[in-house]
Amino acid sequence: MAALPSLRQLRYLLALAEHLNFTRAAEASFVSQSTLSTGLKELEGTLGVQLVERDKQSVALTAVGKDVVTRARQVLAAAEDLSDFASDASRPMQGRLRLGVIPTIAPPDRPKRRSTPCHPEIAGCSMKSNWPSAGVSAQKRFNAGAVKVVVLST
Repeated sequence: MAALPSLRQLRYLLALAEHLNFTRAAEASFVSQSTLSTGLKELEGTLGVQLVERDKQSVALTAVGKDVVTRARQVLAAAEDLSDFASDASRPMQGRLRLGVIPTIAPPDRPKRRSTPCHPEIAGCSMKSNWPSAGVSAQKRFNAGAVKVVVLST
C-alpha cells in the first residue's frame, strides 16, 4: 500500500495556498519555516508530484498543486466531520437544544417560559415558533442546523 499524506502536511499546503509565502504560512501554522518547507517536500514526495513552484522572489502553486489544494480542503473537512461525529457519539446529549415548532402547535403569542434543563448535559431548551411560512421555514432552519428538532403537523 502506498504511503498517504498526513493531515498535518495537507494543513501546511492549505496555509501556503492561502498566504503564498513560506514565512507567513509557517506563522499561520505555528511552526518554523523549515518545518513547513520539509512537510511540503515530504507531501510532494508522497504524492510524486510538484505542488509548489519556488524561487527567491515568489511562490506559486502548480496546476496539480491547485487541484490538490481543492481535494485537501475536502479531506480536512471530512476528517473534522469524523472527529465531530466521534465526539458527538461519545456524548450524544450535550449543549443547547433548539426546538423549532410551527405556530399552530405553539402560537407565538403564547407566554414564554424560562428554559429548563431537559437532560443533565443539555443547558436548556429554546423554541422558535413565529416563522412566516412556518413549515417551509422550519425545514430550512433544520437543514441549516439552526434548530436540532422540528415539530410539524400535517
